[in-house]
Order: sequence, then C-alpha cells, then structure tokens
Amino acid sequence: MRRRRYKLKGKGYYYVRTELLGEFRLGAEEREFLMGLAVRATEFAGVDVLECVVLPTGIQLVVVADPRERKDAGAAELVARYRALYGGAVGFLGYDADGLEAVLAKGGETAREARRALLARMHDISALMQTIKQRFTRWFNRRYQRKGPLWTDRFQSVLIEPKPQAVGWYRAAVQVAPVRAEEAVHPWDYRWSTVGPGGWSGIRRFSLRREFRAWTRQAAEEALYWILNPAGRVARAKSGRYSLREIEEAMARRVIAGSEAYVRRHQVRWTGTPRAVPIEEVQMPLWGAQTWRRTFPA
Repeated sequence: MRRRRYKLKGKGYYYVRTELLGEFRLGAEEREFLMGLAVRATEFAGVDVLECVVLPTGIQLVVVADPRERKDAGAAELVARYRALYGGAVGFLGYDADGLEAVLAKGGETAREARRALLARMHDISALMQTIKQRFTRWFNRRYQRKGPLWTDRFQSVLIEPKPQAVGWYRAAVQVAPVRAEEAVHPWDYRWSTVGPGGWSGIRRFSLRREFRAWTRQAAEEALYWILNPAGRVARAKSGRYSLREIEEAMARRVIAGSEAYVRRHQVRWTGTPRAVPIEEVQMPLWGAQTWRRTFPA
C-alpha cells in the first residue's frame, strides 16, 4: 500500500520532479511545449515557481504552494486562472472561460459545484503535477498517433524546510540539472530553464511573487557556484568519484529535507514515529562540506 504524500496545510516549499518512461526522450519541440504547459498549469494552480527545468527525460520544479489561499479566490480570479490553462478552449468543467464566467455570475448550486471543482485543483502540488502529466500525454499521443502511458507512475516530491540555505540548495540543483545531464556546459546556456535571462524568457513567464525568489537568491547563487566549482560534486562525478545517477537519486528520494529538528517534527506528523529517511542536513554552510550522509535512527 502506498504511503500518502506528505503536504502542508499552510505554505510549503517543494521540489517536485517527474520522469518519462525509459524509452522516451523529448526533442526541442516537445521541451518547448512542456515548458509552456508548465507556465499555464502553474498559473492555473496558483503555485509560485522559483525554478523550472525541462530535460529530455522529464521536468523538475521548485515551487511554493499554500492551500489556505483557496478561500480568497473570487469569481474573477477563478475565470482568469481557468483561461490561463485552457485559453478559449473547453476545459474540464465542460465549458470555456466565458461559459465559466456566466455560470459563476448566475450563482446557485451549479456555480458552487464549479467553484469546488476548481479550488480542489488549485494550490496543490499533486493536482499541479497531474495536470502537467495528463495534458502533455494527450498532446504527445495525438502528435505521434500513439496510445498508452508516457510518464513513470508517481511524481517525486520533497518538502523543503523554509530556510534560505535549504531552498537555495534545491534551486541550485534544478538550475544545474542540464549540466548534470550533459545537455549544457553552463546552466545559462540551456534554453528550457528559468535560471538565466537568456533562457526560456526567464522566470518572468511564470507566476511568481518576487519576495520568494529574492529571499533565497544569495543562497542559490552560492550553492550553484559550489556545485559548478572544479572541486564541486559535479566535477567529481564526471571524474568517476561519484556517479551522476547517485546524485540524481539522492536529490529525489528525500521526502523531507532540512535540519534534524524540522525533519523529525514533520516525520512524526506524517508517520506517527520519529523515524526519518536520509536527508541532506542543511546547516550553514550547506555548500561547503555537507554530503548525502545523514540517516536518523528509529
């Protein structure tokens, strides 16, 4: 039986990623479409994006989601978010954005049901990733006249402690993903990423409250410098002292990342016990000598 995914009822920082089944790799056109879809899906969901990268093998994001913001959504905002995802097309409610606007203006039980259905898909990382995966699969299958699944079964998520060092580390890890994948020499050279001003129109295309990004900017820059430094982990991986797959797996398998106290507290809430999975301990300085080494006993 699968363990339920751990998400906060309030504001949470998350690293999320999903990968294609092994036989698939995305070309330039597919990556362009997926990046655009991620912009529309995050705007619809009301999720702030700190970083996003689309690789030939999948997509990775660092996001901020707060389910408490659902209660403040008015009719105009719901219509705008619906239009952001579907444009002028008919969406999952069975009508286009103009139709939704008319339904909400009329009121009654139909309007209440529409509102409930919309809010259930907003400010939630599970609904966000479901939207991205399902809509991209439909587009891809139509384009190549195929049927069947495209993605691995579940997306991976990490709850990140709200500290600049922790969030900054994951931002840097997403920024440098094209380098680890040997798709670029420097993160700024890669188009389908939010890292540089020459990237996919930069971060400006995504929904973002600037304070979230500014809060972790210095930590992300310093972590990125450490990763890319000749003495850093990526260079050592390429020299044979670490495997790139090991680094990728270490990033992905931590369902809660942060200080010992933070991980223990949320692990108790999640499982009812203080036992924790291995995590990166994010004490200062994160990018100096810390490694993927910490395992907490039961």
